[in-house]
Amino acid sequence: MSKLMMRNSTVKEILPPKVTLTATPLSDLVVTIGKDGNPLSIFSDDIWDYSATSHTLKTINFRKKLENLISEKRRNDYDKLDLQIAITFIKTFTLHWISATGGCSMSKLNSDIVAISYLISYCFDKNIPLNNIFASPRSIDFLIKFVSTDKQTGLLLGKIQRFTETASVLSNNPFWAGLKISNEFLDKLKQSRKTFPETTDSVQTLLIPSRIYQSVLKKTLEDLELFGKNIDKIKFIFSMRALARDKGVALDKSPHHSQLTEKQAGRLQFHWKKMKP
Repeated sequence: MSKLMMRNSTVKEILPPKVTLTATPLSDLVVTIGKDGNPLSIFSDDIWDYSATSHTLKTINFRKKLENLISEKRRNDYDKLDLQIAITFIKTFTLHWISATGGCSMSKLNSDIVAISYLISYCFDKNIPLNNIFASPRSIDFLIKFVSTDKQTGLLLGKIQRFTETASVLSNNPFWAGLKISNEFLDKLKQSRKTFPETTDSVQTLLIPSRIYQSVLKKTLEDLELFGKNIDKIKFIFSMRALARDKGVALDKSPHHSQLTEKQAGRLQFHWKKMKP
């Protein structure tokens, strides 16, 4: 599991609950405590307070994370109970993810939740069962469409990759075993990660943003194809140009190669124009 999770945080502001998690945690389960040891947040809260341990973000607002991604039409029409089910699901996912990773920093947990929020919001929008968050490849298109930068897209796709690997490995866990993973989803994820490679602040690379790279590569291949089609014409033009140059410098009879003088350049242009049809 240590290799699977890879990105261990140097600071663990968030630690797993000290209870055995079930597939559906109890609503009064204490999820955060204060410095005095008293509860700050319980599972049924839509906002969890981590102010006792985090020096950066203090709270996680699960309701807001989903509502920000739900389409305007669905936002106006959804049943409040359906949304609460989705919020409960993302909170359940969060607890099991914290348990699987063994704890993490607040910033890492927040970005992990952002990644899964896209998949959950897509399923909520399309009335897809939430345990199918890793079954619909269109949810990846949804994420790519709304994430603002290629770098952020790559980071979020990398997180989703680790979610699916965790679900595959922890097949004896009722929660992870209940998440359906389709081959179509995994294929889409694999192809998308090639388009949006993951980079991090700690490991800088010289990767060219994929869209720019693809554009440059496409233009280069088109130019090479055009060059190949017209190779004979290009050779002829160069040979005629060389002949015009020879005629332009013939009067000087110099045995050494040198830069053309102004008079030689003028004669070259005269002979070149005579050769052109």
